[in-house]
Amino acid sequence: MNQQKLKVLFISSWFPNKENPTLGNFVEKHAEAVSLYADVSVLHVCFHSAYDNKKEYVVEKHNNLDVHIIYLKKIKTNLPFFTSILRFFKIITAYYLGFKQIYKNTKPLIIHANILIPIGLIAYYLKLIKKIPYIITEHWTGYLPQDANKPNSSVIFYRHFAKKAAVLTPVTQNLALAMQNFKITGNYKVIPNVVEISLFKQKQTFSTDMKRIIHVSSLTEEQKNFNGILTAISELQKYRNDFILEVISDGNFEQYQNKIDKLRITDKIIFHGKRNTKEVAAIMQQCDFLLLFSNYENFPCVIAEAMSCGLPILSTNVGGIAEHVNVDNGILIEAHNMKMLIYELTRMLDTCRNYDSSIIRTYAENHFSYEVIGKQYMEIYKSVLN
Repeated sequence: MNQQKLKVLFISSWFPNKENPTLGNFVEKHAEAVSLYADVSVLHVCFHSAYDNKKEYVVEKHNNLDVHIIYLKKIKTNLPFFTSILRFFKIITAYYLGFKQIYKNTKPLIIHANILIPIGLIAYYLKLIKKIPYIITEHWTGYLPQDANKPNSSVIFYRHFAKKAAVLTPVTQNLALAMQNFKITGNYKVIPNVVEISLFKQKQTFSTDMKRIIHVSSLTEEQKNFNGILTAISELQKYRNDFILEVISDGNFEQYQNKIDKLRITDKIIFHGKRNTKEVAAIMQQCDFLLLFSNYENFPCVIAEAMSCGLPILSTNVGGIAEHVNVDNGILIEAHNMKMLIYELTRMLDTCRNYDSSIIRTYAENHFSYEVIGKQYMEIYKSVLN
């Protein structure tokens, strides 16, 4: 007789939806990893500008996930404080109605909340009324000193919601420490982001001298510092011509076009625009190394994806990146240090094919695969329920 799978409910402040198809895609990947071993439902509530009705309840099947998304009509008033209060109560009501709908068919034994603010309140409320324990996974960079988006005064309440969680699972140790600096206490266990190893296969062997650098990000300037990368590419072009920068992003590339034209590096950059996961993997397998020059990060999924392809990493030493990137799989540099970026970019172009891509990929398999991360979460669920 087959043992019945554990029923888990993911609730999340961020999740891919019609308004923003890439929002919180790392949460979806965590849920998919867990779904290898458990029955997983996902509930997400968001506001959508295209909806004139009060709300729409959409149920979809995403791989092994039963995804429930409630779209609410965007609230427009001339009173910002009133708008915030109204949004708050509409979200709480929608989550409760969505939970009741899910609970009719699937009675989850544990709730896996994602991004403490604001979803921690929902998890705590469901625990009070249904006695269901919850854990919280954190991805938000707002706790980091470099991010200007800080938790507001409501963090006083969310400290309580975090403390009542059975386990807190930030994606890096660096993020755990940053949260504790905000006096968010609890039972911490770090579990990193996950990558679909079978999709991000090992890169091919290259017969050409042309090196292909890949950059994948939102192109949000205050965080990703793409202007710095463009400046470095311009400097390198002055004395070598054996590289191309490939950029994948759903962000605003046009904001950089004037600088690209001014620096005369148009022929050095290929902009692929928005791509789905399979397309990202296919492009990445054709490249030599990943380049990031971020001002702050937690641990970007793109690093795990690049490592799965066997690519070495050239990145700033920010957030939790140094927890996984070392001399065996890449080079770390100081944030904002342009001279260091140019020097190490030159060195990486000369040595990127000397790295053992099999060793890099094996590290990714052992640390970021669906199987590994899924089992880590299952161990947490079982310890909580026992």
